[in-house]
Amino acid sequence: MNMKNNWFERFAGILLFLGCILGSGSLALAGPRVVLPENSYEFSSALEGSEVSHDFIVKNQGDEPLKIFKINSG
Repeated sequence: MNMKNNWFERFAGILLFLGCILGSGSLALAGPRVVLPENSYEFSSALEGSEVSHDFIVKNQGDEPLKIFKINSG
């Protein structure tokens, strides 16, 4: 009976510890964090050969600089 209580107390302690750390956000990964409020855009019809454009907003909500090396259009 004593071994079961000891195991349960350790397990409960570990869960409490992890809950406190994860709940506080202390384990949040450091670095850049890209946020795209809009990740696609549907153009209306346009004449073939005409130029169309759209600006996408890219936000960095991380704690380090965000470096963008390559962008592909679909």
